[in-house]
Amino acid sequence: METRNRIIGASVRLFAERGYEGVGVQEIVEAAGVTKPTLYHHFGNKRGLLTDICGRIQRDFASAPVEPYSGDLPRTLTRAIAAVFAFAARFPVEMRLVVTLLNAPPQSEAREVVGPLERGFVTTFETLFARASEDHGNMRGRHVELSRTLVAVLTWYALRIADGEIEPGDDLAFRVMHTFSHGIYS
Repeated sequence: METRNRIIGASVRLFAERGYEGVGVQEIVEAAGVTKPTLYHHFGNKRGLLTDICGRIQRDFASAPVEPYSGDLPRTLTRAIAAVFAFAARFPVEMRLVVTLLNAPPQSEAREVVGPLERGFVTTFETLFARASEDHGNMRGRHVELSRTLVAVLTWYALRIADGEIEPGDDLAFRVMHTFSHGIYS
């Protein structure tokens, strides 16, 4: 397990710094202090390694789930935003990796592998907005658009939190929710 974790740790750092496509297997094994056959034994190939990493990130994010809509949209959104920001603060390198993968070319292996993680994240917010639209008629039929817009905003903030440029907190989560909810006229 220690060898596997060393490979994952080295890979996450390298992929987050230079992108998945910008890192070769040789660099990974050198950084982890293992051989290529060891990497292949544990993960099959570089794609298998990235798939494992994305699965771990998805499990880590799911361990602090976004609360379902509870009838109070500002409160629910603020808590959801705070959960994303807390994840970025707790797992900064992983957050940078996710953002890097999400910005990989559309037909790339990296984007294919990160797809399930991205869909799960977006679906969480689509579900939240779909449920909230039952109470807020102006949101009906817009849950996909609202989710994608919020995820884009959260990605920008989460990256800044991961990079140490912004300090997360309840006040920031509330301000982001307020600006998202009310737009530039807030």
